[in-house]
This record gives sequence, C-alpha cells and structure tokens, in this order.
Amino acid sequence: MSSGIRVIPPPYGTDSAWFGAKLISNNLCYVALDYEAELAKDTQASFKVAEALFTLSKERFQTGEILFQPRLAGVRAMGLQQAVALCIDHCQDAELTGDDGWFKTVVLAGGVCVFTGTIR
Repeated sequence: MSSGIRVIPPPYGTDSAWFGAKLISNNLCYVALDYEAELAKDTQASFKVAEALFTLSKERFQTGEILFQPRLAGVRAMGLQQAVALCIDHCQDAELTGDDGWFKTVVLAGGVCVFTGTIR
C-alpha cells in the first residue's frame, strides 16, 4: 500500500552534488545590507569542494537579493518584505489579533534565510 508520499530527488542529479552546492552557498553567499553599494565592491571569493575550486563574485549576494527584488530575475512580483508586510496589514485590518505583538513571532526559515547578513 502506498503512503501517498513521493520522494523527489535533488535537481542536481546526485546527493553529493546537492551537498556540494549547499556547501558553496553556505560558505560564499550572503545577503547584502546595501545592494547598490555591494555592486560597486570586489566581492570575489573562492571555496574548495572536494577537488574543485569554485569562485563567485556578484552571484554571492545576487542569489539572495532575488527574494527582495524579484525583478532582477525577470519576475513581476513583490519582494518578500512587501509580501510579509501585506500579510500583516491584512491580518490587522481583519482584526484577527488582539494586539500588535503577534507579528514578532513570524519566522522565516530555510533557503537564503540562512545566508550571512540576514537579520535574525
């Protein structure tokens, strides 16, 4: 009997390739506090995974910035900060909460939320 749960393998082909990509992003990528200022800097850095050396430059912070500025990837959508603010506004407008303290418990987890520079 099937449980209805389907396991989807990582898109990178192998578990080791996925792990390597995760190591690279965890060690090289970050969220820039000032995106425009970061574009003007030399941000090149390298990280060795197994026998391969990976060097990234602007990709280090552009990866995370897409969440805040989706238009950078050609996507017409609001940024994460705007979506969260809109949800909070809708909840307050609908009077779903008794006080304003509930939104302090909103947690963003996983993905680029773990990049260095993300305010915790």
